[in-house]
Amino acid sequence: MENKTVKNENKKSSRFNSSKSILSICVTSILLAVAIVIDLMMKPLLAMPQGGHISIALIPIVLMGLVCGPLYGFIGATCFGILNFFIDGGASAAFNPWSFVLDYVLAFGMMGVVGFFHKFLYSKKPYWVYFVSLIIASLVRYLFSGLSGAWVFAEYAPENTNPWFYSFVLYNAGYIFASLGVSLVLITPLMFPLQKLIGSYSFRTLNPNLE
Repeated sequence: MENKTVKNENKKSSRFNSSKSILSICVTSILLAVAIVIDLMMKPLLAMPQGGHISIALIPIVLMGLVCGPLYGFIGATCFGILNFFIDGGASAAFNPWSFVLDYVLAFGMMGVVGFFHKFLYSKKPYWVYFVSLIIASLVRYLFSGLSGAWVFAEYAPENTNPWFYSFVLYNAGYIFASLGVSLVLITPLMFPLQKLIGSYSFRTLNPNLE
């Protein structure tokens, strides 16, 4: 009788994990598509000469990790970075592998670190998580994009201007923190319906408290 109970529990656990994986893949894929569409639509806004522009694609990128956890956060954000690389026409004769790694794979992929706040999103008062995650994700991108500008694209700094100062202060800070500011404003009204959706029965398998 005890063995039968254990087997039933194992089957339930297996079905639970399978449902969780399927839902995580679906949510990540949808948010990735939303991020790409948003980024394409906003690309004409303040397009910088060596790449970069104001975009609220930050929101769906961050939500991948918050809703589904760090694994899917890293995978989804990295996929966004790689796709963004091809959209930007990076795979051309002027292709620079270090720019690809710093500006796309790491600058976007490492945003998945916010996925470690996953469990807090399912707590009673999780609203602070949205703001903190957006800020951390922006700082991560700022770090790697700044390093790329100072190291890989140092030649583009104006004459007699330190490339580190140019990259971190004059070039990348403007559009990255402008994107953060717009995203923080927009997430404020969005997080309430998002919490209702995340707390619904359809998303129950993603709740770490049920594992």
